[in-house]
Amino acid sequence: MIDVKSEMKIIVVSHLLAGPTRKNKQSGIFVKELLKAMSKTSKIKLIAPIDIIPSFNEIRVSTNSTAELFDHFRRTLFTKTREIYNPVYTHCIRYVSFPPKIYFDLLGAMQIAIRVIMKVGNNSEEYVLCHGHTLYPDGLASILIGKFLRIKKFVTVHGSDV
Repeated sequence: MIDVKSEMKIIVVSHLLAGPTRKNKQSGIFVKELLKAMSKTSKIKLIAPIDIIPSFNEIRVSTNSTAELFDHFRRTLFTKTREIYNPVYTHCIRYVSFPPKIYFDLLGAMQIAIRVIMKVGNNSEEYVLCHGHTLYPDGLASILIGKFLRIKKFVTVHGSDV
């Protein structure tokens, strides 16, 4: 049973909100509003996975592919790993997933989960919930994190997952 009288500590795994590869500033508005509401009663640790390798779609639609690919690598490799995304403190975690992404989402999710578990470390008993957005890799990573830390876990499936 979760004690709702004290402030809950929640791990949220979502690539939809933060990250240097986000070109559309409106992307992740739902997640931002949800985190804003959750932060009123809970302490949130947002984990924003950043895939270093661009997807086939990003490569295919790029007009000046070489320059845009170098720009993608520059944004992902030289971004700050921690940032304040009001009202939540964000940890950006880089991972590698080679195209085609469908085969390597498990590998990416495992990389994310291991990095989060290492960051949480001895404070794991403080967290009560792990919430992931999208099925792969965030949702799978949050399930792995929740199982390892023995905390409750759930995944929000968005329209892009269906």
